[in-house]
Amino acid sequence: LSRNLPADGPPRVLVVVSNPDNLEGFAVDVLGPDGPQAYSFKPIEAPFLPQQTLGLAELFDALKAEGKIACYRILRGTRPSPHGEHPAFLPGYPTLDRIHQVLQMAERAGQPYHIVHFLAHGYLDEKGSGHLLLTNEMADAAPVHQNAFQSLFPQKHQVRLVLFAACQSGSGEQRIGQPLAGLAPAFLRLGFQADIAMQSEISMHGAAAFTETFYQELATHGYADTAMVEA
Repeated sequence: LSRNLPADGPPRVLVVVSNPDNLEGFAVDVLGPDGPQAYSFKPIEAPFLPQQTLGLAELFDALKAEGKIACYRILRGTRPSPHGEHPAFLPGYPTLDRIHQVLQMAERAGQPYHIVHFLAHGYLDEKGSGHLLLTNEMADAAPVHQNAFQSLFPQKHQVRLVLFAACQSGSGEQRIGQPLAGLAPAFLRLGFQADIAMQSEISMHGAAAFTETFYQELATHGYADTAMVEA
């Protein structure tokens, strides 16, 4: 297998955190044991509050200080002070268009991202297709179907790896004569060397533990599959 890291040093990472403001009253239809049923989501709070365990910025600051990553930026929408003043935070909400813009600007500036790391809600709809819950310009929930990600990446980009810390992002429906549905298979069909996704549910604390070990291992040898097994 080829190495997933760039050969000239540690990777640059774009972290996309989607925590829509209207999750309390938002629901989608998923396939339950008795047919389609409504499914609701809990807010992703841990990445924004330093007093909670995850401390997303602190985690990536430590990885950068150890030389495991070259740099990182977090796109996660605005948050009130003091949680919105970290230099890694990018302006704007994690919409599909804004993520595309951030990736394109980095490419044009000669500072391309090598890894895109999603921390968001994921789910399979009643047809078994994968969705990622991003936001719109008003910070409300905007489900994005697996096929919509074809427009996410610039025509020329250097993203080597996509990582989903999102429930059911590695699952999908298999139908005879059709490709495997789901977020992870859809990204592989876009031509990426590798993506990492979750087959079932994952907690915030579990995602934090996985992330820390994964990047430490990836920076050691550059192989995503080995780093995933270790994490």
